[in-house]
Parts: sequence; structure tokens; C-alpha cells
Amino acid sequence: MDKLYRETKENLLSLDEILSSFDLCINNEEIEAIKSKINVKFNEIRNSCSQLDNLVLKEPANRRYDAKIKIDQLKYDFSHYNQAFKQINYKKEQKILELKRREELLNTDIRSTNQYNNGHVQFSIDGFQNEIRHHNRLSNFNKEIDRMIDHGENVLQHIQSQNNFLKDVKRNYFGFVCAVEHSLHDQSFGLFLC
Repeated sequence: MDKLYRETKENLLSLDEILSSFDLCINNEEIEAIKSKINVKFNEIRNSCSQLDNLVLKEPANRRYDAKIKIDQLKYDFSHYNQAFKQINYKKEQKILELKRREELLNTDIRSTNQYNNGHVQFSIDGFQNEIRHHNRLSNFNKEIDRMIDHGENVLQHIQSQNNFLKDVKRNYFGFVCAVEHSLHDQSFGLFLC
């Protein structure tokens, strides 16, 4: 088990180097070659982790807990490398897509002919409909949040004014009660004097 653990740990370290070279790679052929290397490493590490899961159950009870923690740490590291690969790959795909859009835009022949559009230049924004829709939704969401905050502020002000009103009512009530008690006390004191 220790040998397989060390091999898996070494595979993770080599995977780190491959991912850094993948991040710096520009050429499409190199990108595909490195992707295949990474997929092979992922499969090796995934298989090693499943074997380690089986082997940890065969460990003596006093070593099983520590071995399980080591394997869980390997799996955790592996999941981070997997996530990093997905993120780098996504960024590369977005960059390639942006370059394609830029090339299309640069290669687009923009003409202004009075015959078809009365001298106005027209651009197609079909590719950007999702971005516009997303922006509009975010803007509407922002307006709704602002409206909810304003409403909450108004509710808090109303509660505060009610609190002040109730304090005044309480103060007046206690003043009235004290005045009644005082007058009753004075009347009863006066009866004893007569």
C-alpha cells in the first residue's frame, strides 16, 4: 500500500507540472497532446485511488485511520487538480472563441450602400443575444434588490415610529396611573386627618 501511495503522490506532482505546461501552451497540436497526457494521468490516479480504497480496508486497525486520512487527502488533491484542469481548459476554449470572433469581425466586409440600407451600417448581434439577455436579467435583479432594500428600510422606519409611539403611550399611562395613585393616596390621607 505504501508503494502505491508514493506512486500516486508522484503522479499528482507530475500532473502539477503537466498542468502548468498546459496553461502556457499555445499551439493546438501541443494542447491536444498535453490533454491526452493529462487524461492518462487522471485515469492512472483514479485507478490508484480506488485500489488504495480497497487496500486501506486490509490494513491493521491501528493504522487504518491514518491510512484513510492520507488517501482522503490524495483524493482531495486530485479533485483540485481536476477542477484546475477544467478551469484552464475552459479559459483556453474561451480565448480561442474570442480569437475566432475577432477574426470574423476583422474579416467582415462592412459596406454602406444606399441601395439596401440608405447609407446606414448594420451589424449582426445575434452572437451577443445571450450576453445582452444576461445583462438585462442582472440589471432587473439589481433593481429588485434595491426595491427590496428600500422596502425593508421603510418597514424598519415604521417599526421605529411605532416603538416611539408605544413608548409615549406607556409613559402617559404610567403618568396617569401615578397621578391617580397620588390622588387616591392624598384622599385617603385626608380622611385620616378628619
